Amino acid sequence: MDAETANKFNEKMNEEFKKLKQIAENLSKLGGPRDQYTSQLNENEMVAKELEALDDEANLFKMIGPVMVKQDVEEAKTTVQGRITYFKEELERLSKAQKDLEQQQEEQAKKCQELRDVARKTQQAMVQAQLAAQQQGGTE
Repeated sequence: MDAETANKFNEKMNEEFKKLKQIAENLSKLGGPRDQYTSQLNENEMVAKELEALDDEANLFKMIGPVMVKQDVEEAKTTVQGRITYFKEELERLSKAQKDLEQQQEEQAKKCQELRDVARKTQQAMVQAQLAAQQQGGTE
């Protein structure tokens, strides 16, 4: 392998490893939103249970800034159910994105391993060629 080919190969290898690193970073970024949505989902599910325990005629207030405003129980239930639906959809979307990224990571890791194998085999072939050349030079 000449120097130019070796440089191109090293650049290709570095590029593929950078892609693998980027995929891993993107995967790790999904953890924060997932935890946040899970926490908010759990909180809203607890609120929904509390709202179910209330009478339809109960006085319910919500805080809007510094002011407490009376709210209809059915309206509150609808709002909380909407939030629950939203958080479930977002968690499902994040789960799909995570699976996609994990698949990409696996494929990229295979590419990187293949490039490592090629580099190792090429290096071994070069060492063997040098040894053969030295042995031929010593026998003449």
